[in-house]
Amino acid sequence: MLKFIECEKFIENGLPRGRIEFFPGLNICLGEDNAENSIGKSTLLFAVDFCFGGDSYCSQKGFLEKAGNHKINFCLEFGKEPYYFSRSTENPKEIALCDEDFNITKKIRDDEFKKFLLEKYNLTETGLSFRQVVTSFIRIFGKESSEIKNIVGVEGHNGGKTGILRNLIKLFEKYDEVKTLEEKSAAIQSEQNEFTSVERSKIVKNGKIKNLFQLKESESKLDQLNEELSQIAESNKIQTETVDAQRAAQAAELEKQITVLRRNRTKLLNEKSILETNFGSETKIQKEDFDELKSFFLNINIPHIEEIQNFHKQISKILKKETEEELAKIEDKISENENNLIEATQELTELSVPLSIPKKVLEQYASVSIRKNELEEQVGFYKNSEQISRKLKEIKIELDDKKFSILKEIAVKINQKLEELNGKVNGNDSYSPRLNLNSSSSYSFYAPNDNGTGTAYVSMILYDLAILELTNLPFLIHDSVLFKNLSDNRVIKVFEEYENSRKQIFVSFDKKNSYGSDELKKTIDNHTVIKLYAGGGELFGCSWAKKKNSN
Repeated sequence: MLKFIECEKFIENGLPRGRIEFFPGLNICLGEDNAENSIGKSTLLFAVDFCFGGDSYCSQKGFLEKAGNHKINFCLEFGKEPYYFSRSTENPKEIALCDEDFNITKKIRDDEFKKFLLEKYNLTETGLSFRQVVTSFIRIFGKESSEIKNIVGVEGHNGGKTGILRNLIKLFEKYDEVKTLEEKSAAIQSEQNEFTSVERSKIVKNGKIKNLFQLKESESKLDQLNEELSQIAESNKIQTETVDAQRAAQAAELEKQITVLRRNRTKLLNEKSILETNFGSETKIQKEDFDELKSFFLNINIPHIEEIQNFHKQISKILKKETEEELAKIEDKISENENNLIEATQELTELSVPLSIPKKVLEQYASVSIRKNELEEQVGFYKNSEQISRKLKEIKIELDDKKFSILKEIAVKINQKLEELNGKVNGNDSYSPRLNLNSSSSYSFYAPNDNGTGTAYVSMILYDLAILELTNLPFLIHDSVLFKNLSDNRVIKVFEEYENSRKQIFVSFDKKNSYGSDELKKTIDNHTVIKLYAGGGELFGCSWAKKKNSN
């Protein structure tokens, strides 16, 4: 329980207020009989929420500009053991652990603090965070939870009505019965996502089957392809159990490679032969040839012819060198080609595809087999996808049925408690508010035959009191706005129920003396923890809504 809070900024007539001590049950922040506003009643409730890990205290419009940064020291008690903390508006994400004199011993993150609260209030088994448990039952003016439409929960904060009902199951500690089905559903959903990913990555080729009509067409086409394969295999004595589409395609490709390599070998050998012939066809001219030439041409210039002959010799040397280099390249190409031919032939042999099968037959067999395999993949993908979709649909139906079954049990308990509380507050002759379930994701909360604002607010109070009693919800926070439209008798009866609670309830209230009930006055006097009033008795010692006296 929250034992006390203190803050140097909390002032009364210029002096620090000191500690604000709280009771185990009802705790009242009391305003004036004239229902004076802007004295800090709601802010005090926000401060209490701040001590339970809430953030709204710091986010009130213009609040910190007027109040300035400050810290709140507070004490929580569990099993008679006190725990001292301090939290600052300057760094609210950090909580200080303190000794009893509020000397800081350690600092922790606010999420660690909330886990501490979850454990100490025995809420771990709910599967909810601490703030998920309490936020819907903190009804302070300005928070969405204080609006009539949000009696069961604020849809925007809980994932819609589905999330609100799911949290209700958890709060009643019935989630284990649902968790296993949710995990199965998540696993099947993951499997379906994988199939979708396969489709996106185009592993399923040539489009996909989209409906039963296309499935029938594809299965009919498969029958035709299987028949075509059988005919090819039978006509060419292909053993289908040893020659599959992949091996046939590989064999056909290897046959192509071998044909090309053999052609290359012939071409290269021809080129080599020509080079070798040219390389050995050089004709040498001797000196005797020149002498014989003189006998025919008396005035011939032999030195000039010798110069030409020397030039030819130089050219021949260059050509010979180039021919040698080209022959060496041709030899390398022939060697490489031969090695590739040996490897291709060896791979073809290892495939165990009979060499007697013509290449064109292998290509035809491979083409038909590949088309068949692709179509089989598409058919398989469609059937598996449909099976997964069916499984997912079935598990979701089972999950919804289980949730609805549990929620109906919870609704019975809540409505029974509402009936009991309504009889005490409104009388047995009035209709009780009801939680009505339409499905595992839809509900309504209403008071039959009464749409009045007062009835709506008292229904909110009764709902909170019912949940407080039926679950481990640790506390309620109710602002004075909830009582504004209630009849006097309803207010008196509500406070009787507040006083009967064994858990902490924090309430702001005013107009104590206008209800004409000594019992209510006594209850309020016994449970008031702070009184706020205009003219110095505001929570911060003054009202920011009023002009300051310039005199």
